[in-house]
Amino acid sequence: MPSHILLDGLTVAVPGIAVLRIYGDGNGWSTAGLPVVPAASDKTEWMLAAGTALHGRLVWILIALIAGHVVMAVAHALLRDGTMSRTAGPLATRPKRS
Repeated sequence: MPSHILLDGLTVAVPGIAVLRIYGDGNGWSTAGLPVVPAASDKTEWMLAAGTALHGRLVWILIALIAGHVVMAVAHALLRDGTMSRTAGPLATRPKRS
């Protein structure tokens, strides 16, 4: 359960910190011609420093958590211990092979 809270928190925090870093750099960001993050008039050093210091480290933690979840999901599917049927619902239940 704590890993799920951390996973959910990082899923929100990592892009938020990236936006903080983009805004602090003063450049702004647009996608398909639509401004997502407006350009600032100048660089804001504390935003740039905080975003640079945190973003990379938190991304690696998020990647490790995702990889751990994938490994454990495969392990539970192979062990057939009932975890997958409890979390995925009735669509995940299959008859056992004899």
